[in-house]
Amino acid sequence: MEEKFSAWLVKVEGKIEATGRSYSRAINRLSEHYSSHTGNPTNIYKVDNGHLKRIKGFYDTDGRFSEFGYESHGLYRAAIKALYRYRQSHPISKKFKNTKSSKKPRSTAKNRIKRKTENRGQSIFKKIYEFFINLFQPNQPKELIKGDLVGTRKQIYKHLKPLSNNWEKEVQEKYLTDNPKCQRCGSGEFPSVFEKPVLTSKKVLKNVIKDIPNRGNHSISISNIENDFKGKVIYGNRLMVLCRTCKKKEEKLKLDRYPHEMPEIMRKGPSELKY
Repeated sequence: MEEKFSAWLVKVEGKIEATGRSYSRAINRLSEHYSSHTGNPTNIYKVDNGHLKRIKGFYDTDGRFSEFGYESHGLYRAAIKALYRYRQSHPISKKFKNTKSSKKPRSTAKNRIKRKTENRGQSIFKKIYEFFINLFQPNQPKELIKGDLVGTRKQIYKHLKPLSNNWEKEVQEKYLTDNPKCQRCGSGEFPSVFEKPVLTSKKVLKNVIKDIPNRGNHSISISNIENDFKGKVIYGNRLMVLCRTCKKKEEKLKLDRYPHEMPEIMRKGPSELKY
């Protein structure tokens, strides 16, 4: 599964081969760390999705092993999250033992004729159904082995839209790892990444692919789009790490500067209700 996971990272998520190998190796180190700290020998590659989700929570920012997840610039946390996404699209099938008898019922000539006519009718109906499904199904962008994507701009946007949220989270987690304290007061009180101005991942992605012509099919590299997207997210001084107190002050300043964004009941009420 390690090789399949690495290949999936390169093919589907557009990672470079070195990143795919480092992610797959990081899972093995996570298995050793989790086994040594819990006392249960565990191979994370072989656990089910429910167990994998619990392990992923342990290495999250507020999890039991969050400090280990921070190591190597958040490599282990990013690897376990990528493995969880991979397992959601490639679930492990459970093998059940067939307890029924292997003996087949004895078939007569009438039963054989009836089954033939039923199968023939089902096959014709299935072909007609598949024909209409393929007729009205919209064309999907073609993804090549090298991580390229071929399609219209609209198709490319729909394909990359779910990936853009993960890219934005990776940028914010890496920025928080590099700047673990508040950049305004230097406090370590629940630091979090604050965006100014706030831009959604959809807007950033649309800004990245705006140069692609609207008509016709085009070939783009997913890795290049990812790099451009991450560069747009961290461009300038948009990101800032603030503690809980500074973040509240920033939100209060926003309400004072833009009172029209407050609800009507807060504008009419006393000043202490403004925040």
